[in-house]
Amino acid sequence: SSSHTCLRFQDAFVNRVRALLRSPAMAGLQIKWLTLMLVLSVTSVILSGCSFGTSQDRHDCDGHACDCVNTYYGMEAGMYLAGVPIEHASLNLTIPRVEPDTANSTGCCLALYDMAPVHEGTKTPSAGMRQRFSKACAKSPNLEVAEAAASCSVSALSFLLQPATRKHSIFTSNQNDMDGSDAYSDCQVDIDASSILLVNGKNLTGVKSRFNIRWTDLSHQSGKPCCSSISPLLHRLYFAGGGVTDSEKQNFCDACKTAYNPGVGLAAFRLCTKQPGARVSSDSMATNSQVDIIA
Repeated sequence: SSSHTCLRFQDAFVNRVRALLRSPAMAGLQIKWLTLMLVLSVTSVILSGCSFGTSQDRHDCDGHACDCVNTYYGMEAGMYLAGVPIEHASLNLTIPRVEPDTANSTGCCLALYDMAPVHEGTKTPSAGMRQRFSKACAKSPNLEVAEAAASCSVSALSFLLQPATRKHSIFTSNQNDMDGSDAYSDCQVDIDASSILLVNGKNLTGVKSRFNIRWTDLSHQSGKPCCSSISPLLHRLYFAGGGVTDSEKQNFCDACKTAYNPGVGLAAFRLCTKQPGARVSSDSMATNSQVDIIA
């Protein structure tokens, strides 16, 4: 598929960059830093459009209704940690009983994809997207979805975790002599039966989310410490709406500095440069705003 082709291209490109930086010709730190900035600036342009998603409207049908499964890849997943975009990641979202179990789709599942109810990205649904959600989902078998659609108007629509305008961060890494990405395992975090605020104060329950963040821990490493430190951050940023504690921040810093995933590694280093202090709000953790503790 196009998404897998994109990810293979990303893997190959990152491996080429790391091989270049490990070469004897790049031994000078100043030259290495300048070259890294140039290469990664070009990378951000090349890969910025390398995001795909899928929408499946007939999943786990029971004769009356079907679940909706929407999957976001790359920057479509909209993951940010410490203001750093986590590009090499995906988000799989299952919303129960969205479509009627009939031959023809109502388009509600696809409309929910555009609404992105569990999302941190910069993309804001257009007026046309909001209108399609209202029209397509008004008769959804899921009463919570139907009520949210019925209450929807272009002027009144509000979204979960609407982020501040983000600056695009440049991926950097100070790790030398690292193994290739095939030596690293992905981090999968499942959050089941969560409740989210969909629109106009209408909650949506029973949502299942699966986050997959690539290349976090060495495959042979026991316990997967980086992945374990990411899990509570995702819970707080996407669902709990609470602050990130100093201990959670430090655990992420200690465990993920060596992650092969460039976004995760950079986010960990950003946290490591901050001084201990009070709790950090989820807004500050997710966005690129300047704060005393975490950027």
